[in-house]
Amino acid sequence: MANPHKKLHFTHDHIPCSVAIHDNVTEAASKFLLNADPQKLIDEFVDHLLELAEINEADQMEHFRYYEEELQELIDNNTTGGRGDEFS
Repeated sequence: MANPHKKLHFTHDHIPCSVAIHDNVTEAASKFLLNADPQKLIDEFVDHLLELAEINEADQMEHFRYYEEELQELIDNNTTGGRGDEFS
């Protein structure tokens, strides 16, 4: 029921039916989602974002694996009786 004291009245609802996704982080192809059911559209959108996040995580893990291994070696040397000269 409309409030007679308000000056702004909405006469239509905005119901999402499509989403366009372009990702420049994972180099994944652009994706266009279309669904007449707004909840299903949002679910598909969030699922796609989660997929992109997983791809990005795997890419970053691979990209920084060398540094992780180097740090682990420094930690292992320092905790197994190494002199710690690596840090000086």
